[in-house]
Amino acid sequence: MLPSFIKNKPPWYSTWWAYFLYAIIFLFVGFLILKWRTRKLEEKHRELEEIIKERTGQLSDKVEELNVINSVQQGLVAQLDINKIYELVGEKIREIFNAQTIVIATYDSLSNLITEKYSYEKGDRTLMEPYQAIGFGKHVIESREPILLNNNVIEESKKYGSVTMGGEPAKSLVFVPMIENEQATGLITLQNMDQENAFSESDVNLLKTLSNSMSVALKSAQLFDQTNQLLKETEQRTAELSVINSVQEGLAKELHMQGIYELVGDKLSEVLHTLDIDIRLFSPETNEVSYPYVRDHGKRINVPPGKLLGMSKKVYETRQPIIINEDLPGKMKE
Repeated sequence: MLPSFIKNKPPWYSTWWAYFLYAIIFLFVGFLILKWRTRKLEEKHRELEEIIKERTGQLSDKVEELNVINSVQQGLVAQLDINKIYELVGEKIREIFNAQTIVIATYDSLSNLITEKYSYEKGDRTLMEPYQAIGFGKHVIESREPILLNNNVIEESKKYGSVTMGGEPAKSLVFVPMIENEQATGLITLQNMDQENAFSESDVNLLKTLSNSMSVALKSAQLFDQTNQLLKETEQRTAELSVINSVQEGLAKELHMQGIYELVGDKLSEVLHTLDIDIRLFSPETNEVSYPYVRDHGKRINVPPGKLLGMSKKVYETRQPIIINEDLPGKMKE
């Protein structure tokens, strides 16, 4: 028979030390859960930090892109000289992009020629003579889609049938078309000869925006040039009509032949701003040329008739004008 103190002893899982062990286990499990939860929160926090950092970088890039675009557009709005537009955009591209070669060129679909308007290659600003659209340039113009290559440029160039036109081959390149009325009117290309992965999709998008802005500015400049040209032609035509009216008024009053020569010669000397002018008359019967009006260094002189020779004979026979602006002695010998 067991003693009474043994009969009344609780089972081991109900003892104080069992409860103490339960408490330690509970605290340990709670600690593990807390540590696991903390680690998860830290990982989530790091993920959020990376997302924020990435989004902040993207936002900074966008802000920088907008600043660049605004800067270029402000310059373009104030610029109506076509060549200066190419220069402005080219220099801004050179400032913001990591490229040793930058080319802005126009495209003529009739001749299939690409003509460089801005060129920069490691300090060299020489413009190449117009050349046929081939390779990358031809593909961009025909597809009106950009090309971005950050590696294997030499291998890819073989697929496009592209060749290196002088200088060293690129390790990274971008080609972006210039579009007007859904037609490619030119292209912009950036090339880095030193490193691969030099350009990004963000660079391509920025270049496309700059290209569009430049196309609009060029169209405005072309319209401005055309308007100016029409204005100059109108002014010139008005001046010509004024001269003609002035001469006709004088001729209507003049009945003496020599007086007519004098009036026309003096008026031509005035409007053409020349001190040397003469009026010649051809006589096929005698094969001679006479000079009813001669002004030499501003002085009226008399010149006796002479044989129909040289340029006088050429004009008489062809009934076509002759214009000579250089090497007059050589042309006279001819």
